[in-house]
Amino acid sequence: AYHSPPIALGSSHDYCFSADGREICFVSNHDPELATSTNNDVFLYNLPVNKVTKISISPGNDCNPHYSPDGVHIAYTSMERSGFEADRQRLMLYNRKTGGTGELTVGFTLSVEEIIWSADSRELYFTAEEAENVSIYKVNLKTKKIEAVLKDHYVSGVKFLNKEELVFAGQSTRYPAEIFRYNLRNRKLTQLTHFNTENLGRFELPGYE
Repeated sequence: AYHSPPIALGSSHDYCFSADGREICFVSNHDPELATSTNNDVFLYNLPVNKVTKISISPGNDCNPHYSPDGVHIAYTSMERSGFEADRQRLMLYNRKTGGTGELTVGFTLSVEEIIWSADSRELYFTAEEAENVSIYKVNLKTKKIEAVLKDHYVSGVKFLNKEELVFAGQSTRYPAEIFRYNLRNRKLTQLTHFNTENLGRFELPGYE
């Protein structure tokens, strides 16, 4: 009876499966007037018992759910206010064992976009648009301390290549998207693809101001 994924205000990741395959987490808007509503919500569908449960609690837009590798938590983004499409996207954490939900980005002024779990489920990496760039940050689940991982770049599609390295698409006014690798330990950034280097070498491309 409802769109899932939602037709508006959703993310690129609005449904996912639990590791054991017994549960689906999905986003849907069940308000009667979708045209005037921003109230997307996050739901759990338990396949064995055919039961749907809403886990998000905000009247604003909730979307982009991700199961933690250990299966204990679900991280998602949430807007606090109803009807405000440009509200800050907070990073929320739902505990599948206790049913509790809390925000991991209290006091953080930027909007959370992509969400990436660390392999040990102790940290969440995320992207956030910052001036003319898209930066990578991380937050520790226990301490809720937020740290910058990589700034002054425009990144997308961030994934873990291994425990110590991230891989993502990076772009600039000087070049279209290429694939990069970033070492979290020594902070070395390496460009892996050079599809456009030869062609771009013929032009004088300025940076943004």
